Amino acid sequence: MNRKSTTGLLLALFLVWLGGCITEYTPKDLKQVGSLLVVEGTISGPGTRIKLSRSVGLLDNFTGAEYIADAAVWVECSDGSLFYGNHLQKGEYEIPMPELDRQQRYRLHIETYGSEYASEFLAPLQTPEVDSIFWVKKELGAPVKVCVATHDPLEQSHFYRWNYKENWEVRAALIARLSWERVNGELQFVYYDLDTPKHIYACWGKDSSQVLHLGSSEKLSEYRIARKELLEMHPANDRISVLYHVAVEQTILRKEAFDYFANLQKNIEAVGGVFSPMPTELRGNIYNMDDREEYVIGYIEVSTVTKAERYMEPQDNMYEPGKLCTSPEDLEGEHYIYSYVDKGFEIKYYYAYRECFDCRTYPGVTKIKPSWWKNEWPR
Repeated sequence: MNRKSTTGLLLALFLVWLGGCITEYTPKDLKQVGSLLVVEGTISGPGTRIKLSRSVGLLDNFTGAEYIADAAVWVECSDGSLFYGNHLQKGEYEIPMPELDRQQRYRLHIETYGSEYASEFLAPLQTPEVDSIFWVKKELGAPVKVCVATHDPLEQSHFYRWNYKENWEVRAALIARLSWERVNGELQFVYYDLDTPKHIYACWGKDSSQVLHLGSSEKLSEYRIARKELLEMHPANDRISVLYHVAVEQTILRKEAFDYFANLQKNIEAVGGVFSPMPTELRGNIYNMDDREEYVIGYIEVSTVTKAERYMEPQDNMYEPGKLCTSPEDLEGEHYIYSYVDKGFEIKYYYAYRECFDCRTYPGVTKIKPSWWKNEWPR
């Protein structure tokens, strides 16, 4: 594509690392361009992963066919070493390689659709450790914010990017011993054993960062970030009601990479989603080796990645329950039997709304418990 031919490049930008809300947007007087190469990832040493896809037109739908699964992907080291990647799934490639050597420089190569692409040679940065993960809340009713702190003792750069993964446990307000369930199309009583996975008392959810999280200490006298907010939750959010876990990945960036991602973030936020007009000035460091004018989306940084994780339990009034469940004895009809007490020959039934005793009614959760989860009970 000739860069001089248009002042605005219209993309329905599908970025694999962004899974946020997609908003329909139709700007005027801009040319629509699709099928551009989208590259995401960081050359970080062992476990380096690169994601490849093609952008879709603004009025087109992403079908999954845009993932690039048959490319040749490798990392080139300035000493001549080559490290080839293997396709995993959905356009993601893992590149087995050793730890980054600060005396060398690295770049990414991609062969796809008869063309070869490469990023610029860069010397690796050494990402500092995450100093702490913590949460803050100003007062009752205020949102709960999950934050990180870090500093760079080597004073390499002021710029950072973060990704995170969340896991949490929720528990129903009431413990159910039995209820109605539809089994093989028939409504019947089902008994729940709290000491086995058959219970409906505890469930687990997971999520991951859906937007770019960038931070800078450029305006400070120190190479230190005291508090970077990654996400915030309403104090009545059930994610923080029992046990919450967050795993954070931190990457230090060059100013050029930070500026690229910051501009990309502004461009996406301008229209509320990943369908957005992309100016031709917003170029990364990846190019077609035979045609420098071809537009490629992405910036490949060369930097180690540090990781930190933390469990967080409710404390200091962080969690404020938004609803209370009771167990009246005279509710029938649309209510459900949730428990019983056997007193000799007498069986007493209690009733409640299902959302009071069935954790499966909570949003974003399942009965699948992470194998590494801290709480051993319930199963």
